[in-house]
Amino acid sequence: LVSRWHALFEPEALAPRVATLEPEAAPTPHATLGRLDELPDLLDRERTLLPRLSEVPRVPEARVPHLRALLRLSQGLPPLEATTELTVGLDAVDARIDQLFATSSHDGSVFAVLVGEYGAGKTHHLLHLEARALGTKRPVMRLAVERLDEDLGSPQRHLRRLLARTLVPTSTRGRETSRSVFACLESWLGAESSRRKLLEALEALEASDSEVSGHASSCLVEGAIDARALVTLLSALDLHDKPGASSYRRDAYRRLLLWLELLARVEGCEGPVVILDEAENLYRPGVSRAERRTALRSLGFYCGGTIPRACVVLAVTPETLVSLREEAGALLDEIEEQVTALPQEDVAMLR
Repeated sequence: LVSRWHALFEPEALAPRVATLEPEAAPTPHATLGRLDELPDLLDRERTLLPRLSEVPRVPEARVPHLRALLRLSQGLPPLEATTELTVGLDAVDARIDQLFATSSHDGSVFAVLVGEYGAGKTHHLLHLEARALGTKRPVMRLAVERLDEDLGSPQRHLRRLLARTLVPTSTRGRETSRSVFACLESWLGAESSRRKLLEALEALEASDSEVSGHASSCLVEGAIDARALVTLLSALDLHDKPGASSYRRDAYRRLLLWLELLARVEGCEGPVVILDEAENLYRPGVSRAERRTALRSLGFYCGGTIPRACVVLAVTPETLVSLREEAGALLDEIEEQVTALPQEDVAMLR
């Protein structure tokens, strides 16, 4: 504990507590030594037992995630970071991902279900999918089904959470990295060249006959970008407290589509990968049938082919999938009968 690398007294904050080798003189755990004036001498004496730092090769920064993943695997734990090099046994998964990406590239949208028990490795597969997506210039959007009043059934509430967990691929000094959509927005409004590209994108969308032309127009004033209006619109903070009326849901969907259009035109991004995780919470105690019906209405938007060039993955447990299939038919019938259901919430495609 005291003579190896990263010994207990190496951090200065811990040194006053353990800076001695004599067991009889060691302080009680979590007790502080009283002779702080002698601390520098103690540290100098103890450090003579350690090899010099230069003798230990430093792990290159690019290899740190791989080393962490290997250490976790050696302890029987799944990696917490996406490492595309650790793909032994994932050949079939890679082939499936290639197929999904190829299909979604043709302006359509593909929907896949990832099924697995708790601890079966769904999260590891999703991390691998995320790494593959970012490596092919696809933004990754994640929405975990934690609270139904803020999640699937209420896009005006979950849009901000979805955007906050969105990663956008980027290159820094020749190295592939990612950043948040809000970091993108800040850079778009900063540099003159990015601001010019953003203006061109908004003007093209304003002139288009698309769902987002109205929102693009509201961000322009006299041939220039209205930065305040743009930030308010894309931040989605003003939507969070709105009720679930069809007008607010439509507004949320269009803001998301505007984001994706801007990422494609300004950042050169491909279609997004949308990951809907923890869907088993649809059947946790206390969730009503009406709440699941409302959630399916939003699933109709994400999984029904409305988002251009998207690859949408729903992660569920086998038990949840069985329950959902047994119940979905009747729930989707009820949604189709609602006059407030939007064309974007395509439950026929979800069926």
